[in-house]
Amino acid sequence: MGDIPHRTWFHFVAEFLPHSAKPLADLFSGPGYMAAAARAAGRVAVAVDRHLPFMRKAQGICADAVALPFAAGVFSALTASNAALNYLTDTTALGRHFEECCRVLESGGVYVFDVCPPERAALLAGRTFGALGGKVRFAHRYASATRTLTTTVRIHNGEEISEEHVQKIFEPAEIAAAAAGAGFEVLRAVPNYGLPAAGENVPVMTYVLCKRAATAPKV
Repeated sequence: MGDIPHRTWFHFVAEFLPHSAKPLADLFSGPGYMAAAARAAGRVAVAVDRHLPFMRKAQGICADAVALPFAAGVFSALTASNAALNYLTDTTALGRHFEECCRVLESGGVYVFDVCPPERAALLAGRTFGALGGKVRFAHRYASATRTLTTTVRIHNGEEISEEHVQKIFEPAEIAAAAAGAGFEVLRAVPNYGLPAAGENVPVMTYVLCKRAATAPKV
């Protein structure tokens, strides 16, 4: 949302970007805020999201992040913010997503994303808070047995619109296993892009994955 400091987050992302002329893709991009932050920092970046109205506004590409319509090795880096990976339904979908990300990255390319950890989901349960000057309100419910976070979003913009979002909360070991299985190495796993999180007892967790170089077959 507009209250999230994407430009500040991108300073963290930039620390890990390889020296490459290839562009960056921001996945699950929504209105394209992180892609815009990358462009503001001088990077060539494309927004990717399956929600067509968002992509029309962001002038991005409408596509599903588990079936990316790009050739192999075309990007130097990928990003995903706002705990978007938690919208993947299970570890199978997470693994397919990582495989697609690894495919479209060049060797040594990086994927930086954030997720909602189980501890944060538990703390969010029963909480309500606002964003965008109070125009958007969020109310959370968490089912620990299934690790499912359900968020009711109410948007006040002339008329009230209500949406319900369901997110799967992954354990760190599940993320690490899916990443390794897809061909990634975990370079970093830190809270909130390595930045202070004012008022947050348990902020989002930020992961930096690096695509491993292909090894030559044994002869």
